[in-house]
Amino acid sequence: MRIIYWDAVFIVNLFMTYIILLLTARFVHWKTNWFRLFLGSLTGSLYLVGVFIPDLQFIYTVLMKFLLSVLIIIVTFYPPKLRDFLKLLGYFYLISFVMGGTSFALIYFADMGVFFYNGIIVVKDVSVPWWILVMASVIAYAFIKYLWEFVHYKLFKERTCVALTIFFQDKLLKVNALVDTGNDLHDPFSKIPVIIVEYEALKQILNENIIRVFDNALEKDLQQVLIKFSNSPFSTRLRLIPFSSIGKAKGMLLGFRPDKIKLEFENETLEVKDTIIGIYNKALSPEGNFKALVNPDILKK
Repeated sequence: MRIIYWDAVFIVNLFMTYIILLLTARFVHWKTNWFRLFLGSLTGSLYLVGVFIPDLQFIYTVLMKFLLSVLIIIVTFYPPKLRDFLKLLGYFYLISFVMGGTSFALIYFADMGVFFYNGIIVVKDVSVPWWILVMASVIAYAFIKYLWEFVHYKLFKERTCVALTIFFQDKLLKVNALVDTGNDLHDPFSKIPVIIVEYEALKQILNENIIRVFDNALEKDLQQVLIKFSNSPFSTRLRLIPFSSIGKAKGMLLGFRPDKIKLEFENETLEVKDTIIGIYNKALSPEGNFKALVNPDILKK
């Protein structure tokens, strides 16, 4: 006779659902908090009560499981738009499948005693061991971060292009921009997301004094730029942003705060004031398809 401890199953499922929701928020760049993540996890875990109540076995149909996942997404993220909801739900399923498949594979190769009870993997009469969950979480994160996002970028990069307008000192610049999931740059102090823009394009809205200083010091010594503008009103807009990409292992990117920016995508317009323009002194696209890289966090404002 197999003995199943419902409290152990409940706690393990609570932890696993929390990790799945946390990774979903991370990859969709959705702002949430630990309390809503906990509520979503609790909603999914309470569903397990039906395992031990014979009269509630009808909840284990495919339809009820789908409705449960919908409820979890609503409780955790409360997405205002259908597009956001579908994206969150898609990542939720993707991460769940990766974590579930990885957990089962690890259990299989570790030669553990395992059986299924109403769709739940039970190991050694308790549930999935904690170390299996930790390893599955790490593998799921790596898979989504480095493989899935790479495939997604290669297949759908043309669909992530947006029209970017930068407003600065009574001037404006319109360029094509790419919403880049690899761009997670933020101002280290204010945590404001950074948009990387080619310097040659930005020259259209910068005045001659600023261009003269940038031309002389942009590649050589960024600190000199700050020093030269120390007594200028422009100094309050300047930022130094550390980065570890764009062709360098480590480096500093000079940026400035515009008056505002406007993004146009999928028949929508988004205006944002809290952002930083990072100045990049090379071409971002060899073909010239875009002149800027947009941090996805900006789309959540």
